[in-house]
Amino acid sequence: MKEKGDKPKHFFGISQRTTMFAATIALLSIAFFAVAIIAHEKKMLRNHLVSRARLLAASLDHTTASLIMTNEFGKVTQQCSTMVEKNPEAVYCVVTRKSDGFSLSHYKDDSKNGIQWRSETMAGPMWLPSGEFVEHEIFTEAKLTNRYVLHYSYPFHNAGFDWGWIHVGLDLRDYRESLAETYQIIALLAFSSLLVGVVFAVRFARGLTKPIFHLKKWAEWVAQGNFSGRVEIDRDDEIGDLADSMNRMTRELYTGMKREAELREKDVLLKEIHHRVKNNMQILSSLLRMQGRSSEVPGMMDALLESESRIRSMGLIHEKLYQSDSLSDIQFANYVEALARELQRMYAGTAGRIEVKVDVPDDITFALDTALPCGLIVNELVSNSLKYAFPKKGEGCISISVNRLDDQPHSYAMVVADDGAGLKAHGDGPKGVREGSLGTRLVDMLADQLDGEAEQYEPEEGGVATRITFRESIYKERL
Repeated sequence: MKEKGDKPKHFFGISQRTTMFAATIALLSIAFFAVAIIAHEKKMLRNHLVSRARLLAASLDHTTASLIMTNEFGKVTQQCSTMVEKNPEAVYCVVTRKSDGFSLSHYKDDSKNGIQWRSETMAGPMWLPSGEFVEHEIFTEAKLTNRYVLHYSYPFHNAGFDWGWIHVGLDLRDYRESLAETYQIIALLAFSSLLVGVVFAVRFARGLTKPIFHLKKWAEWVAQGNFSGRVEIDRDDEIGDLADSMNRMTRELYTGMKREAELREKDVLLKEIHHRVKNNMQILSSLLRMQGRSSEVPGMMDALLESESRIRSMGLIHEKLYQSDSLSDIQFANYVEALARELQRMYAGTAGRIEVKVDVPDDITFALDTALPCGLIVNELVSNSLKYAFPKKGEGCISISVNRLDDQPHSYAMVVADDGAGLKAHGDGPKGVREGSLGTRLVDMLADQLDGEAEQYEPEEGGVATRITFRESIYKERL
């Protein structure tokens, strides 16, 4: 069954079509030249016959007019017989008077009655040419002899008067034989030329199609995934250039596929590394949780819980990387949403009463060395809000937003805010913040690492907000 997209095979290949085209051109050229040569040969033979007929008629012109004027018809007939009988091509001679059509004829008799030549006298318009008093010539069947002849009418004059015509008939057998011989020669030359043209066309077509078939087989070989070979065509023409181009294409294709395979292998390896790093951090997180539960030292459990959240935020980065199609970019909105869910799960009892809103455009992506410090900052600020902003298990909302700064390229502003109790609830410093605490120092250090700065303030509607402005790392551009 023919599949969709399959092309029908051509009945005639390039070699056959080239041969047929060349043969057709040769045949048309030969036909054109044959017609031209035959037309020229006919014209030459006709002109030759006309010249001979004119010469015969002109030889009678000086005496015939005076003899027919004096009614010396016998002498006229004798001159005609002498003229035609000594010329093998002449079959008749007729002298016609213009005034009444009176004619004297001497012609060859083909009736096989023993008389070879006959002379007759006749009158009437049958020998009067139509039209002007000029020369007339025509190929026709002569009624006198039943032969095909060149009938030539020659006007003769005397004393300034138009007296009549001298008609001469020349047999066309030699004319036809010459034409037949010309036809045979032309046919022989045409056949020979056509045969030579076809032979050369076949050789040319084979020389043209042989490298093309070689290129076709080589292309099929490459389509099967074999890139080790090359086209062995050594020609100083367009086909040779095509072969060189295909060889270069094969090398570049092989190199590209090899490079792509190496990149895929590296991608798999990197994803495996990120997956293992994520698993190791998950193990560390579990160990810290177990240690915190078994510790009896005051404050140790909270410290270990904070360390666990930081490790989880870093592990989540690696999880997003090995799940992503790109190992260089992390879609920050998905990462922040996942991080917020993890923090609510860690701080039990906050998921139902505290809402976390994430406002990050989907097209914002960061490389690892930008996403990791941003994730740690979010981890610290959201953890503080979950622990301190809503005392006595009150309800509230934490918002996380990231936006581009229009006036500074590759710069962003990240704001983490809550609508809780305010700065006083976060510590006992001058602004209610635990100055010098690990979390505060960590946020400042991470902001410096991002070539930015952190600013904490109380919005008019209440709560606490921290705004971090930073520049995207050039690590992505270095890739």
